[in-house]
Amino acid sequence: MALTNYGTLRAAALDWSWTTGSLTDTVMANDIFPIVQSQVYWGDKTAGMQPIEPLRIRSMVSTGTLTPATGGTVTISTGVSATWLEFIEMAPVYNYAYAMNYVEPWSFRKEVEALSSTQAPQWIYTVEGDTLFVAPASVGTIRATWYQKFTALGSDSSTDYIITNAPQVYLYGMIAQACLYTQDDRYPQFRAMFAGAIKALNDTDQQQRASGSRSVARPRVVI
Repeated sequence: MALTNYGTLRAAALDWSWTTGSLTDTVMANDIFPIVQSQVYWGDKTAGMQPIEPLRIRSMVSTGTLTPATGGTVTISTGVSATWLEFIEMAPVYNYAYAMNYVEPWSFRKEVEALSSTQAPQWIYTVEGDTLFVAPASVGTIRATWYQKFTALGSDSSTDYIITNAPQVYLYGMIAQACLYTQDDRYPQFRAMFAGAIKALNDTDQQQRASGSRSVARPRVVI
């Protein structure tokens, strides 16, 4: 069976789950797949289990220009992206401005001088809930780069980057959750395969960003 879209992915996961029990396509779509996608985006560190790191690759990167409201705030779900995951970098659209530094909310609130100013350029930011805060609290535009989720899967014919390029990620994750659902003791095996597939994508992406070259430690002075 070719894994070409959301429908064939669910069918394959059902076919691969030897102990099907009460597994149905509806269970796959409504219960199992949402859990798998959550683990892809946020990872999972259930105690005693193989850790699953979140997927963070170039195909998830987006950029845009943000315009803070008065007070230096941006509502992330509407001003950045409804599928936003985390910021990578941001810098004021300002001559010779440096990239802004992220600080924890409690530390951000201690920067009284920056918070009381509205003079660009901004140099620090933090995130609380669905709000981005920048300081100084200028309304000057910011160039931001962030990770966001893939296009949502809905109809059987829908697809995304993972289905097209690395369908094993979803497949192993769905089989692992199917094992939990049917009390199949092979859950640890497929969870490890799922975690490994995500790690391989992350590692390969990092290597490709360096044009395939591996980092080499070199002394500054050779004696």
